[in-house]
Amino acid sequence: MEEESSGRILTDADAVRAPPAGFRFSDYGYIGSAGIALATVSYLIWTCPPYNWLQSVNIHYYPSRYWAVVPVPNYAVVVTIVVAIGFYIGLTFTASPPPPTLKSLFDECSEELLGIIPAPDDYQLIENLPDI
Repeated sequence: MEEESSGRILTDADAVRAPPAGFRFSDYGYIGSAGIALATVSYLIWTCPPYNWLQSVNIHYYPSRYWAVVPVPNYAVVVTIVVAIGFYIGLTFTASPPPPTLKSLFDECSEELLGIIPAPDDYQLIENLPDI
């Protein structure tokens, strides 16, 4: 146990409650929410104001609004769906047993019905079939 400069004795619980040094996960949340807010505001500035108002503010180069309404949102939706499908497939591969094991054929319910009771982490390989 250590003693703080105020005379209070520090315990192990105080060490757990101490904030971590450097970049914290809450900072990622703040940066993410600020980035989403900035992207939303810039998207609304791109799509909403009329051309004559933009020219009065001296904004002369302006990307076509077609890109804001059709391809960019569609691209975002397609990329989100493809990434979600890839994530789901990867999660399924990590959560299932390897293919050449009996665990991929039998679960807890079928093991009880068939009288097969392998060890919980027993990955017995399936024997290769000879030529038929």
